[in-house]
Amino acid sequence: MSGPVADSASIPLSKASNPASSVTNVAGIEKLNDLVSWSRTDLAHLHGMGPRAIRILEEALRHHHLEFAAESRDLKSGELCHRV
Repeated sequence: MSGPVADSASIPLSKASNPASSVTNVAGIEKLNDLVSWSRTDLAHLHGMGPRAIRILEEALRHHHLEFAAESRDLKSGELCHRV
């Protein structure tokens, strides 16, 4: 298969910024496909992940016909939580 959807599991992340790259590495996010289980809000809560980095990652996801996970809430605490 060719085109932007070809193999999103193997597409490395865009270089958003040095702090954001460090954050994604620590969080175990190495490829675009790893981002689909994260919501924008969950990523924004990671120290070093700013709006610019999230915007760049979102553009890369869109280019490959992918998107961030829907916002989710922990039913007990009401806090946003990352879905795995």
